[in-house]
Amino acid sequence: MPLLILLSMLLAPMPAGEPCMPRDTVHPVLIKLCATDWGEKNTPFKSEITLTNNSGIPVPFLIEYSVREDGILSLERSTEPASGQGGEMFANLPGPEIQVSCGEKQVTVPPGSTVKVPVSGSLDLPTGAYVAGFRISSPEMTRLLYKNYFIMPGELENVTEHSRFGVNGSDISYAGYHQRMGLGWVRFENLKWAFISPEKDRFAFDGSVGPWHVQQDRIIKEYTEKHNLNYLPYVFQTPHWSTTAPAGHNNSPGFPPEDFSDYGTAIFQIVARYGSKTHPADRLMTADKVSGMDLLRVIELWNEPNLNAEAWGPWVGSIEDFFEIFRIGAEAAKKADPDILVTSCGWAGIHLEDNIGQMSTYSYSDGKRPVDFTDILNVHYYSGRADPEIATLDPNVKRGADPRPGDRTFEDDLKALVSWWQEVRPGKPVWLTETGYDVGGPIGLDERAQAAKLPRVAMMALAAGIDKVFIYRESGSTPSMHAGAGFIRNDGSLRPSWFSYATLVRKLDGVEPGIVPRVKFPENEKIWGYVWERNGENVFTVWSLEEDTLLPLDLGECTVIDSFGRKRQLEVNNNLKIGIFPLYITIIENSDSLIELTRDRR
Repeated sequence: MPLLILLSMLLAPMPAGEPCMPRDTVHPVLIKLCATDWGEKNTPFKSEITLTNNSGIPVPFLIEYSVREDGILSLERSTEPASGQGGEMFANLPGPEIQVSCGEKQVTVPPGSTVKVPVSGSLDLPTGAYVAGFRISSPEMTRLLYKNYFIMPGELENVTEHSRFGVNGSDISYAGYHQRMGLGWVRFENLKWAFISPEKDRFAFDGSVGPWHVQQDRIIKEYTEKHNLNYLPYVFQTPHWSTTAPAGHNNSPGFPPEDFSDYGTAIFQIVARYGSKTHPADRLMTADKVSGMDLLRVIELWNEPNLNAEAWGPWVGSIEDFFEIFRIGAEAAKKADPDILVTSCGWAGIHLEDNIGQMSTYSYSDGKRPVDFTDILNVHYYSGRADPEIATLDPNVKRGADPRPGDRTFEDDLKALVSWWQEVRPGKPVWLTETGYDVGGPIGLDERAQAAKLPRVAMMALAAGIDKVFIYRESGSTPSMHAGAGFIRNDGSLRPSWFSYATLVRKLDGVEPGIVPRVKFPENEKIWGYVWERNGENVFTVWSLEEDTLLPLDLGECTVIDSFGRKRQLEVNNNLKIGIFPLYITIIENSDSLIELTRDRR
């Protein structure tokens, strides 16, 4: 992320023998660090500093830089660049100073000019997180600036529909980053009913429907064929010609349609086009009469209908009415392609009391229930500012509420949800299609917290028996509810969370669905751990809710990978320091102590 500092430099008296300049001469200088914050695997550190001199005299600078390993994101603790003469460049930042690159350059910036100074190291760096410090000095001032720098992991190959990791997205230009992260799924936000149907019984998927002009065909092909991402659309938002909203209402798309069968028609047309079955032209309501493109395996029917506030709710109606339209959509999908999988709506929250439990109790006129038309249970969860391990409140569902003593935790609710679903739909999966953490805003903290918490909430869900986890969302920096929840900032740069999540994906890719018991430490309940089985190998993931905690285990020699992919061979003997960023421990010499901790919970 660029760091900008406007420096108004008042000249001190010049040394003897040099031209004397007026004491009140002002030299504004703009210092900008390059926005690029990552490099490819096994390449040297590389950056650029831009110096702009708006004064009337030349300004000489000495640029010194140092790059150190930084698996704890120390920069995110420093809100302002430090300043001062001399001293260690990283003296004000925590963590051990393991320097991997350093150097210096001298440059003079002419009056009224901008100079771009490339900075690069000579040592190839392995995958991991680093922090770069820059001391920029002139005869009149010294400034210290810092930035995170990451080295990419290698590409993850052979990602299939069995991948357990996905993201919510709408901008196809970011699809390459999702593929590079190793994700297998994208939950596409913009295959909305209103975006494909300008009037009753007419559909277009070529981007001709205004004012949005979403090119559905191009987007789904790029996701699936170019970037190997499985595609999950969720279809909601009633078109203007069908809504029951009062004229001029700001939330017109959130109201149910006048005729529920119109929604069934929309679902049939979508699945007929993108599903695996071809259909006669007379059943297709598009100008091109295309069907059977074989690009769609799963479809989601509506979004968060249990949030029904008239001003902004996705479904301004009763849950009973929603269940009726859900069945119509599900039957239409199966008619278009019997092999299509239908997920429930994405329910807001994971409490059975949040209308989810009614899927097994609401009865249609023929005695069937919503669960009978559901192949996949689909839920959303946010813990806001709270750590997911201790959270008892979802601020997306209970907006403005405060946690209450004795409320169930996220872990408790996950277990109850999965257990109930296996009772009512044995063998059918549960997907968590929205979870995430804002940066700033009413339910967010900072980038450091986001990078630490995203892998943890995903592991908790997977360990509870959730089949797939989708992070909300791919991009966003605006500090408002859910608008700052992106892996990618508004300027296109990658947040630290992109790299910490990429590590999670690589370490747990291939872990089969199922319940993974938590490894508990009676002497310290703030330590969390799981032992995962992957391709015949154990992967021990562990973290603490407090920094600088010692792991009370003697594991012998192990391979320890930090949250940003830095790999080390360590002797773990009750001395491994853990914190809020998960560690991934493999090839464990003394695995007996670990197995003993998990045996009685399997």
